[in-house]
Amino acid sequence: MQKEQIKQLFMEGIDCSQVVLEQYAKELGISREMAYKIAAAFGGGMGQGETRGAVVGAMLVLGMKYGHERRQDLEQKEVLNEKREQFFHLF
Repeated sequence: MQKEQIKQLFMEGIDCSQVVLEQYAKELGISREMAYKIAAAFGGGMGQGETRGAVVGAMLVLGMKYGHERRQDLEQKEVLNEKREQFFHLF
């Protein structure tokens, strides 16, 4: 997505977390509308100006793609932890 497209989305009320999750919606098997809803409460640093919405959006993507869904699935939990560490290293 180009900067101008992102800027236009912001002007239309779409926040960073929504933009990030929307970019992966198809890969994650959700609609753009669902991505926007899932990430909607995280804009503006969760409304507190703390953790950036883009970072939260990335964490949502990582959780949906690599998160564990079964109890005691420590192997998958470790995969997610590694992916999260890679993200923060690159970020």
